[in-house]
Amino acid sequence: MVADFEIDYDPGSVLTRTRPQRLHPTFRIPNPAPMPAQHLIFFVLCCGLSSRIISAGEIQFERDILPILQTHCIRCHGPEVQEANVRLDDLSINLIEDRAVTESWHEVLNVLQAGEMPPKDEPQLSGNELSTVTDWVSNSIKAALAARQKTD
Repeated sequence: MVADFEIDYDPGSVLTRTRPQRLHPTFRIPNPAPMPAQHLIFFVLCCGLSSRIISAGEIQFERDILPILQTHCIRCHGPEVQEANVRLDDLSINLIEDRAVTESWHEVLNVLQAGEMPPKDEPQLSGNELSTVTDWVSNSIKAALAARQKTD
């Protein structure tokens, strides 16, 4: 037996869903608890935004990575200062054609994942910033390795 649903909208911001109470003579399903419209809207927005955040294929260096590097890294690894001989402001993002660049980005990935950078006395990356950078670097390295395997 197929149950028909009815939508009751209460302008007082409560969206409720009701259905016939009896599906079978011995089986009853209680009405679901009302869900405030704000919760429903929040849930739908979160689902849409989380898919954008999780989809690392959409991460763009200029838009997503460079601002994080400028905020957290360039002061110590930029044109004026290159601590540990690392300069990130002009590090190429062409990992496919340059193995040395790939190795440099791999080292960036290693120190970020190990929590060595940024130093403890510097502002730390948020969880979202850290995952954005590590996802981009990791995916870029994988793409470079896959491209090299096709040409070798």
